[in-house]
Amino acid sequence: MIGTICGCHIYDDYAHHPTEIRAVLQAARQRFPFKALWVVFQPHTYSRLAALKDEFATALSDADQVVVTAVYAAREIDVWNVSGSDLAASIIGPPSEYIPSLHYSIFSGKDTQQSRFCPEMLLPKRTIWMDGCQSRDVTVDVQSKKKVDDTETAKCVPCNE
Repeated sequence: MIGTICGCHIYDDYAHHPTEIRAVLQAARQRFPFKALWVVFQPHTYSRLAALKDEFATALSDADQVVVTAVYAAREIDVWNVSGSDLAASIIGPPSEYIPSLHYSIFSGKDTQQSRFCPEMLLPKRTIWMDGCQSRDVTVDVQSKKKVDDTETAKCVPCNE
């Protein structure tokens, strides 16, 4: 666990393959049977997304809400013409959306107009999983914009929308 914001537990996981995502969500369901599970997922490499897009969509459909970001390209350029937006659009079941960057996922306020998780959304009945290779660098306290660790609980502040 990275930390807690407004009673909402935030976890970071390196899952970047459909099998790993299914395993993480299954474990999360067992650990938190009465909490909604939200996943913020950053696909890792265009080639993997192109080859496994349908499997990713199926695995992510086990969440209650899914946010997909732009692909973490690593060493690649997009010769497959595939994107995080394509993955978000292919998820059947839970509400899903695309945001361009993980940096938009927790911030709230005027400097990040595309914020998706303002404090009103961070309720104790939710658990958020940040999956992918880059996620551990961008989970932040919504007020001070400092990294939240498991010894710190962020303050709950109103959303500035």
